[in-house]
Amino acid sequence: MAAYMNPVVLMWLFVIFLIGAGGRMIYTYWEKSSPGGACPAHYSKGMYALIVVFSFFVGIVSGLLGVGGGILIVPFLIFLCRYPTKNSAGVVSFIVIFSSLFRVFGHMTSGGFDIPLILGCAVAVFVGATIGARSMVKIPSGYIKAGFGVVLWVFAIQLILKLMQSH
Repeated sequence: MAAYMNPVVLMWLFVIFLIGAGGRMIYTYWEKSSPGGACPAHYSKGMYALIVVFSFFVGIVSGLLGVGGGILIVPFLIFLCRYPTKNSAGVVSFIVIFSSLFRVFGHMTSGGFDIPLILGCAVAVFVGATIGARSMVKIPSGYIKAGFGVVLWVFAIQLILKLMQSH
């Protein structure tokens, strides 16, 4: 699909998404949070259909842009599926494993496979994920949401600067 899409338009749309989702995540820091924090027990058939369609869309977008699907999935889980922040992070961590594996297989078929780079990154991600998971247990959800929003804004700024330099 990447051959048929204008990458500049796609990147600007992604920037708009990052700014909006980041702002919403940061805004939740000041919102009154609902007590509880349990995952929803059941969804309607329509909600399951939305989850499947959105997940399909995320797979395409993450493949086109080369970004992790977590940037898209976390706000979706928190705001539309009403998943607690910490549970959303765990779900996304599991999903990204499969997304990353398929992306690696895709790069293998096109010859873009650097084994030392992959191994180095895999070790770094394993260590970072371990530290992050242990830290998340201790950090309040509001801080995690706001921090994630700031990260989205940083990505948006980086993309804007990159897009401005290329034109």
